[in-house]
Amino acid sequence: MLIGLDFDNTLISYGHVFRELAIEFGLAPLSILPDKTAVRTHVWAEHDDIEWQKLQAQAYGPRIGQGQFMDGAADFLHLCRKNGVDLCVVSHKSKYASIDPGGFNLRTAALGWMEEQGFFSPLKNGGFGFHFHEIFFETTRSEKIARINDLGCDVFVDDLVEVLSHEDLKSTIERILFQEQSVDTSEYTLAGPWSCISEYLFSRRLA
Repeated sequence: MLIGLDFDNTLISYGHVFRELAIEFGLAPLSILPDKTAVRTHVWAEHDDIEWQKLQAQAYGPRIGQGQFMDGAADFLHLCRKNGVDLCVVSHKSKYASIDPGGFNLRTAALGWMEEQGFFSPLKNGGFGFHFHEIFFETTRSEKIARINDLGCDVFVDDLVEVLSHEDLKSTIERILFQEQSVDTSEYTLAGPWSCISEYLFSRRLA
């Protein structure tokens, strides 16, 4: 079995990063929640999309080191390795932020975060045992979908319905919507946090 995984806001959480940046740049009050959606909604309402793009360029670039694993994501990766499940990461991520073309390399930043978290460390050393050729960054959503199809993923986990509902995504791929809270769904196998995804794949499906 090959499970494909999205990266931004699926494996890595930026909530605290966006909160700190918004406060630092004077775009949000101290009371703002450490939640990407909350910060974006506030910045759009009180400022504009350009300011939001500036925050994104910082969060996904120079400040990505402050990003954290989504709750349960690391446990999920370990469970996959324990059960002999193959993994790949397919991310819709441009090389540079649109607000900073030719500036900080966002893909290099993402790989650096992964390396710090042990993605490329051997399993025997407590790492996740990924190889660099199992990580893919695509410039457009269509290219991401094509990559998922070409890799032959049996399952794909993403936080965006736009990806999982894409008309070109092969119908044979099982679609799991990552959400920090469980949500009722008839469109996907399930929609919920990593703990629910782990339970489905390893306590029920693979049992």
